[in-house]
Amino acid sequence: MTFFLNVVSREKKIFSDNVIKIYITGSEGQLCIYSGHSQLLTCTKSGLLYILDERKIENFFYLSEGILEVQPKFVTVLSDIVLLSSEKSIESFLKNVKKYKKIVRSNIFYKNKI
Repeated sequence: MTFFLNVVSREKKIFSDNVIKIYITGSEGQLCIYSGHSQLLTCTKSGLLYILDERKIENFFYLSEGILEVQPKFVTVLSDIVLLSSEKSIESFLKNVKKYKKIVRSNIFYKNKI
């Protein structure tokens, strides 16, 4: 089963498609969202957004803080900064997390929040 996911940054829509599951860092810890998940509205922390799309292709993004809205068949991720990773596995993504953190911290939208 799939659900529809929208990932939106301050500047544009980044991802919009049917997906099987996502992992994201919520304000209280890691969340794994599947189709039919109970409704949820929460803040997110900077970190990994993992997406397994309906073609079973893995996608890795690094997000700044934001908001996650979950409906049973529709999920929206709003974040100031969304970086698409070229990594092909979770292990290689985690090895390069410092690089993504540095890019986010150097972004003007992030600097204006401090």
